[in-house]
Amino acid sequence: MYMECLPLKENVVWKTEYQLLSEKLNEGLHIFKIAVDEHFTKIESIYKDFLTEREILKSNRFRHKKDRDSYIVRKYITRKILSSFLNVQQNEIQYLKAGNKKPIVQGLEFNVSHSNNLILIAVGSLPVGVDVELMKQDFSFTSLLADCFHQDETILIKNSKDQLTCFYGLWTRKEAILKATGEGLIEELPEINCLPNQISRKNENFNLFSFLIEKHYVASIAVSSLVQEINFWTY
Repeated sequence: MYMECLPLKENVVWKTEYQLLSEKLNEGLHIFKIAVDEHFTKIESIYKDFLTEREILKSNRFRHKKDRDSYIVRKYITRKILSSFLNVQQNEIQYLKAGNKKPIVQGLEFNVSHSNNLILIAVGSLPVGVDVELMKQDFSFTSLLADCFHQDETILIKNSKDQLTCFYGLWTRKEAILKATGEGLIEELPEINCLPNQISRKNENFNLFSFLIEKHYVASIAVSSLVQEINFWTY
C-alpha cells in the first residue's frame, strides 16, 4: 500500500500494555504515542515535583495554554518513560549532550516530536529520529518545494493525487533522518532524497518508515538499520 508516493507501513499495531520489564523494554526500538489533553489533567497537580526549575520557568513563558500543556506533558512523560527503561526515579534522570549536541540519557537514544494534540517519543539503544505532523488542509506548501525538497521528491509530490499527504510524508521523513543524525534542519535540504526506505547519512545506515495516525497525522521514523524490532505503544 502506498501513501500516494510513499510506502506506508501498514502493520502498525498500537499496544497498550507498556508496563514491561526493563530487560524487554531495552530490546529494539519503542515508539510511544501520547495524547496531550488526556494526560495534562492527570499530571496538572504533580508535574512541578518532577520537572526541573528551568523547565517550569520555560513552561510559564508560553503565551497559549495549549502550547504550555503540550510542553509540560512532553517533559513529564519523557522522564517517566526513560525512568522505566533505566529503573530509576524520574527525578534521577539527567540529560547529557552527545557530540552532536543531541540529548542522551545514560547511553539511551531517544527523540521526541509533537504536533497539535499528539506527542511521539522514540526510545532505544541506537540512533533514532521521529517526526509527526498534523496535516493542515489549508496549508500552501508549493513555495517550499524548491528550497526544501530533492528534485525526485518534488516530482512525486506534484504528480500525486494527494499532494498534501505526500508533502507531509516526505517532510516528516526529512525531519526524522536529520533528527536521528543530530543535524537538525540544514540549508542543504534539497540534497537529501528521502524517498528510499534505506538511507546513509553521517557514515551510518538508517531505515525510514512512514505511517498515518488517526487519518489526520502523518509520522516518520528514521532508525539505525541494526534495529530488528519496532514496538508501538499507546501511552
